This record gives sequence, C-alpha cells and structure tokens, in this order.
Amino acid sequence: MTFDNDGMIDDFDLDAGDLGIAGSGFGIDLGASYKVWDNLTVSASILDLGFLKWKESETTVATVSGEAHETIDASNYDRYIGGDFLSFERFDFEEGSPEKVKTKTRLYSTLLLAGEYGLLNNKLSVGAMYTARFAEPKTLNELTFLATFRPKNWLNAAISYSPIQASGKSIGLAVKLGPLFVGTDYMFFGGNSKSVNGFLGISFPLGGKAKPFSEL
Repeated sequence: MTFDNDGMIDDFDLDAGDLGIAGSGFGIDLGASYKVWDNLTVSASILDLGFLKWKESETTVATVSGEAHETIDASNYDRYIGGDFLSFERFDFEEGSPEKVKTKTRLYSTLLLAGEYGLLNNKLSVGAMYTARFAEPKTLNELTFLATFRPKNWLNAAISYSPIQASGKSIGLAVKLGPLFVGTDYMFFGGNSKSVNGFLGISFPLGGKAKPFSEL
C-alpha cells in the first residue's frame, strides 16, 4: 500500500500468485408452488442446502494473542501489515494448532415463503414473501411486498418493497421484454451506504406448446 500526504491509502498492489481453489463443496436449491384457487398461488423454497470442504493445507487456525487497540495508518503500516494485508499481526493474532482446523462447514441456507393473488384476469397481481437467512450469529428475517403488471405476455413489470432489514429504505424493480429480463430485487438507499443487487438474464422455452386435455 502507498499513502498520500494526509496518511490516507491512495494505491495498492495485489499479488495474484497466491490465488487458487481453497476447497470444494455441494449445494442444492429446492422449491415448490401450489395453485390454491385460480387467482391464488402459494410457494415455498429453501436455497443453499449443502456444505463446503476446505483443503487442510489452505486452512489456518488463528487465536487472539493480546488486547491492544491500534489504529493502522502510514506511521505503523509496516509493523502491522507489512507486505501482507491479511497478516496475523494486523489483527493481533497468532497461529493456532492445525489439529483444531474445521475443514467442513455447512452453507448458510435461506427459507422463502410466498403468496401471490391475481387481479384483472391476472394482468395485475399483488403478493408478499417472507425470507429467513440462517446466518451467524442469528437468523436474518425479511418481509417483502410486491406488485406485478402483465399487460402482454412479452411485457411484464414488477416493483417490490422490503421494510425490515433495510429500515424501509429498500425497493426492487424488474422488467421482462420478450425473453430478456433485467432488474434488481434489492436497492438500499440508506444514509451511510447505497447498494444494488441486480440481475440480467434471457430465457428460451423448450418443447412445443402443451396440448389441451381434450386432444390427448
């Protein structure tokens, strides 16, 4: 790292020689939907069921070796970071016993429960979705309200609003034009940060049009 005259970081170099695959794993998503009435559909899914297994040679146990509180700046950069931004000294760590390494960890799964009600011959729909992310140290809960407008089969638009984790400062927008869809399910406009979770995709239907039951 290099610092400017005010002691702020103005540049850094990244050594890509140590980059590589530190392990492998497996994950699966499961979901189902059920049409209760012509206008009401409910659904449920669970995401990221699985695990990660880390290579023992790429895993290190670190333990705290002291209680000092230091502010890292240009004057003590070499002592606490030196050539390695993630050095043990930076966090006041010391290397622990390799026998205590936990090489297999589970994925943090997400549970989704949703319902959607159609209006105006299903050209307009409203719904809600509950999300539970099983993270550490505690589960994160969110409730999202949404509305979808479908004037044509090739044109859809949607808007969503999530009030809990985002303190009422998050919305989502999406548009489908033929096989192309673009949007975001999370745009946060808080006082200290702004973030967007966006997506872009294209879909291709496979197979012919389903025949009416009377023709089977």
